[in-house]
Amino acid sequence: MKIKKPVILLAVLIIFTAHSCMQTSKVPDNLIGVWKTTDSEYEETFLELTADKIIIGKKGGEVDAYAIKKIKKEKVKGSEELYFVITYIDLGEKEYKFPLYFNPADGGTIRWANRPKIIWTKEKNNQVNLLPFIFMRRSLSYTAINAWII
Repeated sequence: MKIKKPVILLAVLIIFTAHSCMQTSKVPDNLIGVWKTTDSEYEETFLELTADKIIIGKKGGEVDAYAIKKIKKEKVKGSEELYFVITYIDLGEKEYKFPLYFNPADGGTIRWANRPKIIWTKEKNNQVNLLPFIFMRRSLSYTAINAWII
């Protein structure tokens, strides 16, 4: 039996559409917010996800912000967890990947793929008090200033 071209084109279109549904450049609403952990190694740090940026607050007041290029999402087999790979870029257009697991139970938690035992929870007020970070550093990186302005 000979398969006709329209059937093949339709199959390719369906596969392409399904694949593109799993990749986006917008952060899902349940990940948007400020994430912190009680782990002492990450004291005074935070991770903030906005609709299109990833912002990392480090010890000593340094804050870096990056534009999100794309996000890949997969369901973890046998779990309610989701696996995300956030691809972001710096000012020089260099790409970085940030893989994490998201568990929606109890308001949601995230775990970094490279540090799966450390659990991050979303701040209730969903905002970071940036004043300590501003006063702890004399000059902020361009990426951090850009993130606040935009």
